[in-house]
Amino acid sequence: MIGFYSEPDGYVCNRCGNEMDPDEACLSYDDTIECSVCGSDDVDEAYRCEICGKLVSDNQVTGWDHNVCDDCVDKKRYDLDFCTKVGEDEGTEVVLNSFLAEFFTESEINELMLVALKERAKVKPIDGLKYLRYASGVAADLLCEQEND
Repeated sequence: MIGFYSEPDGYVCNRCGNEMDPDEACLSYDDTIECSVCGSDDVDEAYRCEICGKLVSDNQVTGWDHNVCDDCVDKKRYDLDFCTKVGEDEGTEVVLNSFLAEFFTESEINELMLVALKERAKVKPIDGLKYLRYASGVAADLLCEQEND
């Protein structure tokens, strides 16, 4: 789990890309981590992705309760069902024609919009990447839950 007190699974050198286990990393005289291959001190803490197992820099991993790399979340960018599920718990306000609002409930409006979106996707794929990046913590946690089911 990523958090203030979580220990990294390793380190990644930003210069040469070397992945290091915590015991492989070199500690310099001023307590900074240095790469064991090239000696660079441009090294990030890294976490192992719970989906693909890749060791990734802490700025390329997301999730509130799980560690998931951006690449694994990005793979779901065209999955409308997944993107819709990510957005389920977070609503937004929209201005709706008041006449139409007289005839449809919130759930009916959501259902109609999803049908329309799926029809649009038949013509041109709907890319949910921007939204998944916005809601990356929820997306990562949902992805892990689905993998564990």
